[in-house]
Amino acid sequence: MASSSKVVVVEVISKETIKPSSPTPHHLRNFKLSLMDQFSPLIYVQTILFYTAADGMDHDDQVHNNVHHIHRSNLLKKSLSETITRFYPVAGRLKDNIWVDCNDEGVDYFEARVKGNMSDFMSRLEDESVLHHQLVPVPFHNEPPNYNLAYKEALLVVQVSMFDCSGMAIAVCISHKIADATTMTTFVNAWAANNSRCGSLEIVCPTFDSASLFPPNDLLSSIAPDTGRAVGGISFGEKVITKRFVFDAFKIAELRAKIAAASSTTMKNYPTRVEVVSALIWKSSMEASRVKLASSSSKPISSVVKHVVNLRPKMDTPLPKVSFGNIVTVATAEWKTTPGVVVELDELVGQLRRAINKINGDYIKKLQGYDVFLSSVEESCRLEEEEEEVVEVYWMSSWCRFPLYETDFGWGKPIWISSGTSKQYKNGVLLMDTRCGEGIEALVCLEEENMAIFQHDPELLQFLSNH
Repeated sequence: MASSSKVVVVEVISKETIKPSSPTPHHLRNFKLSLMDQFSPLIYVQTILFYTAADGMDHDDQVHNNVHHIHRSNLLKKSLSETITRFYPVAGRLKDNIWVDCNDEGVDYFEARVKGNMSDFMSRLEDESVLHHQLVPVPFHNEPPNYNLAYKEALLVVQVSMFDCSGMAIAVCISHKIADATTMTTFVNAWAANNSRCGSLEIVCPTFDSASLFPPNDLLSSIAPDTGRAVGGISFGEKVITKRFVFDAFKIAELRAKIAAASSTTMKNYPTRVEVVSALIWKSSMEASRVKLASSSSKPISSVVKHVVNLRPKMDTPLPKVSFGNIVTVATAEWKTTPGVVVELDELVGQLRRAINKINGDYIKKLQGYDVFLSSVEESCRLEEEEEEVVEVYWMSSWCRFPLYETDFGWGKPIWISSGTSKQYKNGVLLMDTRCGEGIEALVCLEEENMAIFQHDPELLQFLSNH
């Protein structure tokens, strides 16, 4: 049967540069990157927030709607200008791979008109590329980055897209050279609070301590194509498919109970939502890889997961959530497949938990030294370069419990959040909360052959919301 969904056209109608409302003081002009910033990939951390029309609006009154859009846009630009004053590095430009010139050059602000209703757009979400390439600002589609342009690009880019139904999508893209997903979330919430002008909300003021905790190294002063690859495990591919898989709260509870029962004698604490969904995706990905390679290689398969870990709460003196920068590392879990032996989910949960638990205060202290940090990067590379076996590396990150669904610009909370992730990431997995806060949406990026097998895995299907 032909799809009844309408074609949605997105047209960029304007681009502006938004500058800070107050100049950055001279003593703050040179913002040092941290060691983790230096190793971070030259891509953008991004999110898209979807908002329905305000109550009482007449969708057919285009004149009134246009006035309403202009009013909202003016408010957004004014509050954005005020917010980037506090988050001053985002309005600067990279200088080498060592610092940011906080010259108040500004951030890019796009406006777009969506010729269609939000419901028409939502009906096509099975095609992730539609979402990504139309609502994320055009120059920043997370294709393999152009290193020659790195010093000219804005570090923060916003696109506000208005639908015919008066709904709105706000895309925020912040350079991974200066910020991780926690910082991106802090910024988005700070901007929203400023825009809503709600007196009960605190003004968010970030702290800038990452470079003192993880000092940069002058040997890394140039941005190179492979910078950040080993730390994040990120690679690009031409034939990569991105699909969304939804696990509702009930299915996750079933999965947690199943794994807890299987590991009752080996696991002290009940498995978390993120642990069980990560393990299930890992297992199904391994199976897809095994099936694909069965006819072409006799080498054993080693499967490696690099799970991003937020260091702020794990330090001996925990850092505040508003601490600015890349304050993350990766926990590495490995599983070597044995022909004829079925891997169990509780075993994978155990591997992930042990890897993440190694990231503690003592480990972080060692990580603050360049030599130890570099050793961890080299060990990560070694796992990928084994010649006696096939090594499959998966990069996993969780945004669960990030307060993105609390982002209220003054017209209500978002009905849906997306990362707008590019389809070109290979073996990437991003976990996000569903709107209720208890389910999980997983964005999985695999090569076409692997995805064709993965998406029909019986065990995976058993725990998806639609099965």
